[in-house]
Formats: sequence, structure tokens, C-alpha cells
Amino acid sequence: MTAGMDDWSEVSRRMAAGDSDAFAQVYEACYEQVLKGAQRYTGGDSDAAKDIVQEVFLKLIRSMRPMRDERQLRGFVRVITKCVALDFFKAERRRSGTLRKFSEGHGVAESAEPLVQLSARIHWLTEQLQSLSDDQRQLLDWRYRLGWTLESIGSRLGLKSGAIDGRIRRVLQQLKRQSEECDDV
Repeated sequence: MTAGMDDWSEVSRRMAAGDSDAFAQVYEACYEQVLKGAQRYTGGDSDAAKDIVQEVFLKLIRSMRPMRDERQLRGFVRVITKCVALDFFKAERRRSGTLRKFSEGHGVAESAEPLVQLSARIHWLTEQLQSLSDDQRQLLDWRYRLGWTLESIGSRLGLKSGAIDGRIRRVLQQLKRQSEECDDV
């Protein structure tokens, strides 16, 4: 952060109160720090680093509290960056495991299944996803495409994480049943 800018305790207080100009100041001052930290955690994967940067600033908006000074603010940003990066990798691991379980349960062998069959499965799944309700598609999108935690989805919808987990599990079970019925035909 540069000298001559507003008092950082005041900027952080304003940001905590929802002031978009204060957020812009924090964003401009901390962007490079967050990006470098994200790149370090991702081993230089720029797409993953940008995803982490975005989530860090969203978390800052939601959890900012008044800070004493620049040092405390930078420390807070550093901790949030680390936590978001860890959450990102946990979500990636969960997504990979889910995809692996789904493919194993349907006889998909990465190197053995012909491309035509894989393409047909993807087409079928796309159609099934489009036939879901908007709410069901939104839940799957938040969880698997964006990697949101059950807690963050629940917070967004005003529900407990267990309720979100149950809803997602029911949608996945529905898709699995439909897939098995399709395989039987």
C-alpha cells in the first residue's frame, strides 16, 4: 500500500461497512500481493491463481472488519489467501474423486472406452442436466463447477450445509438411476 493514501484503519472500517470506494482502494493496494500468493500456492497455474484471487476478494467483502493499520490488513489478506487456496485444492480433490467414482461406476476406462461412446455419454449427461430444474442445476453448478463449499451454498440459500448436501445427493442419485436405466436399454 502506498504512503499518502487514506488511513488504513478508516479504509478498512469503510469497507467493512460496504463502501465500494474503500473496497476499490483495498483491491488496488492488495491485488499484486494476493496474485503472487495465489501463484505460489498453485505452482504458477495462472487460471487457478485467478480463481483464487477472485474468491479472496469475495471473502474480503464478506468478512472485512476494521483493522489497526496496513500491516494488520496485509496479514489478514495473507491468511485469507492461504485459506482460499487450501479450500480450492480440497474442492479440486473432491471434484476429481466424484468424477472418478462416477466413471468407475459406469465402466468408463480412460484409455479403453472409444471416443464415440464417451461423446455419447457426455451428450446424454448434458441433456439430463438441462432437464433438471433451475434450482437443481444451480446447486450442481455452485458445488462442482465453481467449487463452493456446502456451507457457502447453504449461507447463500439460508439453509444448513446438511440440507444442501442432501439436495445435491438426491440430484446425483436421480442422475445415476437415469444412467442405469439408460444402460439397461
